[in-house]
Amino acid sequence: MKLFPIKILVFSGILLCFSAVFSAFAADRRDIPVEVNVIIDSSRYIAPVGEEPVRWLSGHLIDGILKAGDSICVWDAGTQARIIYQGTVKDENTKEEIKKALQSRKIQDKTADFEGALRAAARQSRSGKAQISYTVLICGSSQPSLTETAARMLRYSKTEIFSGWRAMIAALDIGDRVQQAAAAYGR
Repeated sequence: MKLFPIKILVFSGILLCFSAVFSAFAADRRDIPVEVNVIIDSSRYIAPVGEEPVRWLSGHLIDGILKAGDSICVWDAGTQARIIYQGTVKDENTKEEIKKALQSRKIQDKTADFEGALRAAARQSRSGKAQISYTVLICGSSQPSLTETAARMLRYSKTEIFSGWRAMIAALDIGDRVQQAAAAYGR
């Protein structure tokens, strides 16, 4: 009869150790700053999903990935792409400022200038000092096809599809980096 409480204590101790080990491995130990460009649709095609993409960005990207020292540029992709936030993450207050900027955008345009925003984001990525740079493009599912140039820029992307919208995550300058690596290897 006394063996039962001891087994529970031993099992609980083992479980506690495993949870501590797994949480240590799950922690983001990244010490290299990242540069993130967020391009968010502000056309009529994203309107039906409301603030769901902003909530996703807030939870997954802003609270989940960004750390002090990371830089972020948020583009509002309407008829013309424009920057609604640009800066370096310093603390939780900075993250709240980014979220407020995302929430402040207005759905008002008939179309979205993804190509212009992607070009500007690519220029910015090439001029930045970050070793890791990527772009998150948020658009409505019913969005017409991307232009050929925009599709080419997103050819190395991962797409997450949600109800009524999608997120495309891409490294816009990856093609240039692959060519540079190949050239360096060939020397």
